[in-house]
Amino acid sequence: MSRRALIIGLGQCFSLWPGASRSMCTIVAGQATGLSTATAAEFSFLLALPTLGAATVYEGLKARHELSASVGGPQLWVGMLVSFFVAWGVIAVFIRYLQRRGLEPFGYYRIVLSALVLWLEPDAIVEHLIAGAAAGGFFLVAVLAYPRGMGVGDIKLAAVLGLFLGRAVGPAIFIALISGTLVGALIMARKGVAEGRKTAVPFGPFLALGGVVALFAGDAMVDWYLATFS
Repeated sequence: MSRRALIIGLGQCFSLWPGASRSMCTIVAGQATGLSTATAAEFSFLLALPTLGAATVYEGLKARHELSASVGGPQLWVGMLVSFFVAWGVIAVFIRYLQRRGLEPFGYYRIVLSALVLWLEPDAIVEHLIAGAAAGGFFLVAVLAYPRGMGVGDIKLAAVLGLFLGRAVGPAIFIALISGTLVGALIMARKGVAEGRKTAVPFGPFLALGGVVALFAGDAMVDWYLATFS
């Protein structure tokens, strides 16, 4: 459990990147460690209490005189109390929603939003379409060659990553393969080769991990590779 908490905490560090969602980073990290979506979301919100709570207290103390003068002490406390209960209710409803439906609707929303962005930037459409087809095709060949190794869900996830990341999907797949291989090697080292090969390990979390890394550093990795080997 402590190792899992450490991985999720390190995942939260990615939210320091401008524009990255803290909840998204911690939920994806939780899923990568084997947690269900609802459990990962619960841990994500619990993890927010010390970090966001400390930041709120710090900023509140710095601006206490301005807040008291412009808003007033009683109104400020009432606002904080109302915000607490509203946030509590929203989180409770969201957790119950995730227990029934998961994050798939949000994935479809991001696909539609990505399509809109590509439509507004037509020069990038071809690259992203090729990346989506190449990533999905790569895992399609893998599934056809060894059906027990991966599933159709891995094909769809890889294709969506390609559509979203473009050329950065290459580093995402590379990271997924390397991390998956390392985990498989550790399992075989612990259980033995024969028993380890029988252990089913989902590949989706490794693709998700590769996608998160590629989202922040994928283009830089591609540029480094082209500058070094071309």
